[in-house]
Amino acid sequence: MLKIGDFARLGRVTVKALRHYEEEGLLKPRDIDPATGYRYYAPEQLAWIVLLKDFGFRVGDPSPARPRSRAPSTSGGRSSPQRLTPKRDGCSAFRG
Repeated sequence: MLKIGDFARLGRVTVKALRHYEEEGLLKPRDIDPATGYRYYAPEQLAWIVLLKDFGFRVGDPSPARPRSRAPSTSGGRSSPQRLTPKRDGCSAFRG
């Protein structure tokens, strides 16, 4: 089993992206230590990272059309979750 940081390095994604994939239900850790909250992934789960990248999924960036608010957050310092969006130009599977 690999810790989330090691798995992220092998899959060439960020830890933030892995947590987001988990929130979206796309890639869940194989195990989560109840005492520490550490997430563990199995090496064979790296294939899912390849598939997600091949289909163009990435953690969505904040919309450039909306400026970021400088007001204090009401969510305890956490920004609202961002949705995964497929890239429209990178994958022929999304074309008709």
